[in-house]
Amino acid sequence: VRNTARFILGNLSDFNPDTDVVSYDKLNELDRLVLSNFQSLVKRVNESYDKFEFHSLYHEIHNFCAVDLSSFYLDIIKDRLYTAFDDSVERRAAQTVLHQIINDLVKLIAPVLSFTAEEIWQYLREIEKGEESVFLAPWPEVNENYRDRNLEKKWDNILKIRKDVLKALEIKRGEGFIGNSLEAQVNIYTEDKEVYDYLISFKEQLETIFIVSKTDIVRGEGEKSFSSDASTGVEFPAVKVLITRAPGEKCERCWCYSETV
Repeated sequence: VRNTARFILGNLSDFNPDTDVVSYDKLNELDRLVLSNFQSLVKRVNESYDKFEFHSLYHEIHNFCAVDLSSFYLDIIKDRLYTAFDDSVERRAAQTVLHQIINDLVKLIAPVLSFTAEEIWQYLREIEKGEESVFLAPWPEVNENYRDRNLEKKWDNILKIRKDVLKALEIKRGEGFIGNSLEAQVNIYTEDKEVYDYLISFKEQLETIFIVSKTDIVRGEGEKSFSSDASTGVEFPAVKVLITRAPGEKCERCWCYSETV
C-alpha cells in the first residue's frame, strides 16, 4: 500500500485538480475500467467495516493495490506518464484517475493504517487543500456513475489473455531471447472466430495492454504456421501465444521498436 501511494504521489507532483482534471467521458476504456473496479472495492470495504471484518478489508485493499494497480494499471500507464507531453489529455487522464483513487483510498485505510494514511494525506494537501487531517475528511461512498459492469465484463477475457502473454514473455526473457518486453512482438493465434473478433476489437490497445512494441492476431495458423515455441493459454486456452522479436529500430524516446524509426 505504501509503495503504491508513493508511486501515485510521485506522479501527481505537477497535477492541479482545479485545472488539469479530465472529464469522465474523455477517459479511455482502461481508465474507466480501473475507476469501475475501484468503486467495487469501496463497496466491499465499506461492507467489511460495517461487519467489523477488518481482516477482509485489509486483504481487499492489499489485493487491489498489488494486482489491479501495481501489476496492471500502473504498469501499463508508466509510458503515458513518462513519455507523453506534460499537458497531453492522455497523461492528464491518467493523473485524474490516480488522484481520484488515492484521494479515496487514503480514507479507506485510515482506520487500520492510521499513521500511513495521515502521512499520505499531508502530501495530498500539497496538491489540493483539504481537511487538516484525513480523519476529518468525509468518508468515501460508491460513485455509481463510475461503475460500468458491461465494461468490466468486456475486459474479463483480455485480462486472462494478458496473463498468458506475460507468462510467455517471462519465459523468453529467462531464455535471453528478449530483455525488455518492448523488444517483443506478440503473435496470438486462435481458430475461434468469436475470440478472433473479440481480440480485433482490442487491436488498437493490445500493444499498450501487453507493454510490447507490436502485436499480430491470426485466425487459425494463417501464413505463420504454429511454431513449437507457441504456447497454449493456461488462463484462456482458446489462444496460442508466440513471442518473436519486434521489427524495426528502437525509439530513443519511448523505447518502442518501430519500422518507421
